[in-house]
Order: sequence, then C-alpha cells, then structure tokens
Amino acid sequence: MFLHLGDNWQVAAEKIVAIVKYDPKRQTVNKKIVEVAQQDGKMVNIAPEKVKTMVVADGMIYLSGIAPLTLMRRSTVKIDSPGIR
Repeated sequence: MFLHLGDNWQVAAEKIVAIVKYDPKRQTVNKKIVEVAQQDGKMVNIAPEKVKTMVVADGMIYLSGIAPLTLMRRSTVKIDSPGIR
C-alpha cells in the first residue's frame, strides 16, 4: 500500500519510519534534521508554502502540507475495510 503525501508524491507504507508534526519554531530538532537531510540531498519539500508534517521513509525526509493525523489515518486504512469499495 502507498501513502499519498501530497502533490503527486507517494511512499510505500511499509517504508515509513515516522510521521511527525513539523514545527521548526518550537522544535529545533526537526529543523536540524531537515537541514542535514537537505545538505545530503535526502529531503523533498512537497509543500514549500505550508509544511505541516515531516515523514521519514526509506532514508529520505518528506515535508508534507497534509496534517500528521490525516496521514496517520490514511496509513492505517485497509483496502478490504468494510464500507470501502
């Protein structure tokens, strides 16, 4: 299963290590992780105007404009769930 991160970007759900709220003003650790990933060429900013979530997956950092709770809910939906067709 793939998780849609926004703007036609998707990542395999089984490759996701973490889905974290991104707030560089309050969480200096997030800001430092993004800086290092960017220097190493391992960061993709999907929503440059309004980043809400940092997704760590398969050795990459993805910055998404979709709320972390929404991504978490999407990642746990099963294809064969009742009511989904």
